Amino acid sequence: MANIMVKEVNDSKLLGQFVDFPYHHYRESSYWVAPLRSQALACFDKKANPFYESGDMQLFIAVDNGKVIGRIAAIENNAHNIHHNDRTGFFGFFECINDREVSRQLLDSAAAWLKKRGLMTMRGPVSPSTNHESGFLAVGFDDTPRLMMPYTFPYYLELMEQCGLSKIKQLWAYSISGDKVLANDKVRRVADIAQIKSRITLRPVRMKHFQEEINTIADIYNKCWKDNWGFVPISEKAAFLMAKSMKSIVEPSLMQIAEIDGKPVGMIVTLYDYNEVLKKVKGKLFPFGIFHLINARKKISWVRMMLIGILPEHRKKGIDAVLYYQASLIARKLGISRCEGSWTLEDNDDINRIATMIGGEVYKKYNIYEKDI
Repeated sequence: MANIMVKEVNDSKLLGQFVDFPYHHYRESSYWVAPLRSQALACFDKKANPFYESGDMQLFIAVDNGKVIGRIAAIENNAHNIHHNDRTGFFGFFECINDREVSRQLLDSAAAWLKKRGLMTMRGPVSPSTNHESGFLAVGFDDTPRLMMPYTFPYYLELMEQCGLSKIKQLWAYSISGDKVLANDKVRRVADIAQIKSRITLRPVRMKHFQEEINTIADIYNKCWKDNWGFVPISEKAAFLMAKSMKSIVEPSLMQIAEIDGKPVGMIVTLYDYNEVLKKVKGKLFPFGIFHLINARKKISWVRMMLIGILPEHRKKGIDAVLYYQASLIARKLGISRCEGSWTLEDNDDINRIATMIGGEVYKKYNIYEKDI
């Protein structure tokens, strides 16, 4: 293509083109799930999105003869770099036609922006951090993504390699059968012993005090994940907005706090897979999308286990077995038998060993890429 032009997104019209591109790009896909357009726009609201408290983004679109053919965000995440003491830049929100030159110009534009800010490497996709959608789908293209997980075209992997990026990490998603967990004698036995020896008790989140509960979950998350590759702390404002956005879709029994002597020591966060409904809505609540959401829950067949964490000083006491077993019991009562556990790092041996022990199978993989700039 001889007329490629990469433009910085610097006004509302260009932002609209940036946000709208995926809806056109995936229009023939049977699997991609359109996000609600209002939420897609909100991500780039510098006054409302807490990401901008410690980071910045520059959006770009690639245009050919007036038609948008790709997009990318260059991302500086100071929270990540302070925590990890490095100078890593990121890219995210990448979408592109199957053309090496278009993808190269997008990636080069992002890299140049990051380099001007003193960053030394470019890693992605994270949109805009590992607390959000991350990675290009590498395995599992014949299925709709679960809630808050990405779907991308297979050719993106080749485009990254053609443009000089290398895979630095792979993220795994497990398919877990609740029936297998409940039938697993070892899990049940370990859970029973742990409840006796550790005095562990579980309780659902209290909806009347939902903000406090989310703050507790965020605190556990920050303490449990702080040594993990790519970790970015959840701020107080992010926790507030998380509570606000999640409250209407939460099933309290699927979000459990583990306590010993009344003090939180762990948690499990599982959500209904509302992607099964959002797929029908096609990015719009009105005029008819709202009716799908109202009647959604009883028709959903999957849940996504987003988080399971135990404070370091309470690990290896079987608390994880208690959480898995009780979550499976609750899911069965709700009529749910399939769960996605996502995501885990490919080299997080402890978590992957537990996921395999309870009968989980890796059924999707996502690649993160990096290159020096």
